[in-house]
Amino acid sequence: MSLRRLRGNTAIQNGTIAQEEKTKNPDFTHRESPLTVLIEHSLHIRAIYHIFVVILLILLCDTVIYDFVERGKINIGVTSVIQGFGDIRRGAKLWLFELAVVLLFYPGLKIYVGIQKIIKDYPENHFNLELKMASYN
Repeated sequence: MSLRRLRGNTAIQNGTIAQEEKTKNPDFTHRESPLTVLIEHSLHIRAIYHIFVVILLILLCDTVIYDFVERGKINIGVTSVIQGFGDIRRGAKLWLFELAVVLLFYPGLKIYVGIQKIIKDYPENHFNLELKMASYN
């Protein structure tokens, strides 16, 4: 399914669109995601979504009640999240390392692809001829 909406009359000749239609700028339209459409229109998918939300709420209530009864205070994991974001320098170092790996890997991949294109486009007969000539010498 295409996001392009063709303007006016489409000129179809033998199953292909005429060249002047291809050169026009496409007019993109806004549309909802397939998941949003499914949740809005399908009662079955909406029921599964509501069941999932209820299960999450029950698990949250279970955790809150257990922590309150056992420890006397409510601990739903907010401190774990805060501690996880606490060492921002370590996260920045890891991110910079990953960025460096990507920046080094990408040019290598481009060089590899370029070599593969050259090898693929190199005429096979010319290559075999050079090998035969080299074997005679």
